[in-house]
Amino acid sequence: MFVRLYSAFFASFMVLVSSASYSADQWDWSQYPDFDELRQEIGWSDDFSKRCEFNRPLREMQEKLTTEDWQGAAELGAPWLQSCPIDIGIHFYMGVALSESGQEASGEHHLQWMKGLMDSIVASGDGETPQTPFVVISVNEEYDYLNMVGLRPTNQSLVQGKTLVDAMTAVNREGREFTVYFSPGAHFARLEKIVDEMEMQMKE
Repeated sequence: MFVRLYSAFFASFMVLVSSASYSADQWDWSQYPDFDELRQEIGWSDDFSKRCEFNRPLREMQEKLTTEDWQGAAELGAPWLQSCPIDIGIHFYMGVALSESGQEASGEHHLQWMKGLMDSIVASGDGETPQTPFVVISVNEEYDYLNMVGLRPTNQSLVQGKTLVDAMTAVNREGREFTVYFSPGAHFARLEKIVDEMEMQMKE
């Protein structure tokens, strides 16, 4: 169901494939990497929270887009993506901002990155049961996926599948309710590491 929903939503996009030589210091958005590999590399890195969670400018970019301040939105998104190139929501907003400001080619590159990252999530499962969840690297990816396929989250709970998974209840634009299952293993690992460090500090 959710894979079909995703495929229909993005039917107008074409994935571009290119062998890429990329640097974390300066990303070339016209080059498309192995998105599975890139998500795993950054998602399981020790500095993921610093790179991809703290001070995320998603809300600020949304406000800029609402007022049609395309340049302002792009100025917020560009430095963030240099640090966190796997941010689906920010790529989408950058694609919109650049396209609306007349930079269609640059905007399309960000939309293709967004699509590649979404494809990587969709390939990991079907999200329909706790045993077949979408594998994500952060809670932000869960919300980004739901937003991209037109679902509005209403509730979240933890359930047991093969591992502990997030059950996200959401509704579509017609008010129909769905439950989508995600396995945020990297997120749980980060939380466990924080708890372990706190326990060690308490023992010292």
